[in-house]
Amino acid sequence: MQTIRTRTFWGVLIAIFALKLALAASVPLTADESLHWMQGRHPAWGFSDHPPGTALLNAVGVRLFGHSAIGVRFFAVLSSVLVSVIARALLLELGAAAGPAAAGGLLLQLMPIFGIGSLLMTPFAPFASLVFAMVLFFYRFLRRQRVLDALLWGLFLGLAVLTYYVTVTAVAAIAVYCFVARDVRRLLFRPAFWLGAAAAAAVVAPHLLWCLRQGAESALHFQVAGRANPEFDIENVLAYIGATIGAGGPLLFPALAAAGSTMRGSRRDPGDRKRLFAACLVMVPLVFVLLMSCFRPAGAHWPLAAFLGAGPLLAMTRLEPPGRLRGWLRAAGVFLLVLIAAGLAILAVGPPRVVALIDPEFERMSVTARYRAFRLDDLARRAQAWKEKLEADGGAITMATHGWSIAGLTSFHMPSHPTFLVVPGPTRHGQDYNRWTRRIEASDRILYLYQGTDLPAGHRAFFRACERLEGPASPGGFSLYLCRGLELDG
Repeated sequence: MQTIRTRTFWGVLIAIFALKLALAASVPLTADESLHWMQGRHPAWGFSDHPPGTALLNAVGVRLFGHSAIGVRFFAVLSSVLVSVIARALLLELGAAAGPAAAGGLLLQLMPIFGIGSLLMTPFAPFASLVFAMVLFFYRFLRRQRVLDALLWGLFLGLAVLTYYVTVTAVAAIAVYCFVARDVRRLLFRPAFWLGAAAAAAVVAPHLLWCLRQGAESALHFQVAGRANPEFDIENVLAYIGATIGAGGPLLFPALAAAGSTMRGSRRDPGDRKRLFAACLVMVPLVFVLLMSCFRPAGAHWPLAAFLGAGPLLAMTRLEPPGRLRGWLRAAGVFLLVLIAAGLAILAVGPPRVVALIDPEFERMSVTARYRAFRLDDLARRAQAWKEKLEADGGAITMATHGWSIAGLTSFHMPSHPTFLVVPGPTRHGQDYNRWTRRIEASDRILYLYQGTDLPAGHRAFFRACERLEGPASPGGFSLYLCRGLELDG
């Protein structure tokens, strides 16, 4: 029976992996993904808004599978499947039977952020599997107290930090756990525990040194100080709560219920320390970031779903009676059918029209804004043709535009994949683009892509001279200009 369950688990997981790869290959690249793709082409220990982990995986994926959607997203899809593999091992570590362990691992694929959101190569994709791996080896360290387990949980903790700074909430969860579970405090006096902490610090140290050298231009400075809002903002709090519910999906409330029940019962059952740690991983990050959302934008807090995944695992350890397990699986099956029906309906109607139903302003969105969600590679073909023509006439050509999203997506779809300048007044992402182009020495002739017909005076002020080569191919489209004498510090 256990062999059959194991084969079923791997069979379903392989089918999910194949389906996700097919979807990843068909979905157009988004602006954020193009940014991480471009960062992977210019490797560093950090960037203006992100640590280096996602960029490194992008670079490896593109090296293996080329400049394609699969190349960019392969490790995102792989990581989303590894989450279920690690979750199954976690449940077995917690004492669950083979059936609930396999079901718990697969149920995570029904959380929207694990099942659908992980199709895109964003920092969450590798972050989730690294967090789960850290938890697995921390559990094993609690049970066996071996040096290797300590080194591995520290290694995965450090790698998670290099992917997303929100990992610091896992450190807070460990601290709370050691404080609440009195019998675990003795671990603080064991060298092996601090060896794991030292391993995490060693992994993160090069990035921290890079941030110190960069000062205010570093991602760490931006995330800690640059995004802070000194005034309380209830809209941020409500946005955070809504984003958490959306990312957690139908498993969120059972997760919170299981975590709360475990924390309340920890005094009566002090020996159940592993489940208590899982509960801390759910509750502490949620409360930590809820407090942060009072003074910071809530958009970047969706990676917390990696910690929310510990809640369903906690609940699955108590689903030994077959009746309860069948009830969960039946509810999960219904939810999956609803997701499939919704996805087919969206494909039939068309994503732009669906978005327009929710936001009527979408029909009047600029081409730049639509670039974030839907591929517009006609601009890339036009830009590549003009670049080749101008270079054939003599002299190098540097590409430029006025938005980092346009720069990243256009470069991705151009066969030559040039690095763009972003002028005028670049955002933090645009500063990265300009830093990369300085490194390769921008030429005197600039092929500038501008959304609209006439280049405004504010844009022309950055150049000595500009002439229009080609007007927009459609209303709201892009004009191509040949400009000379760019002053990057202008």
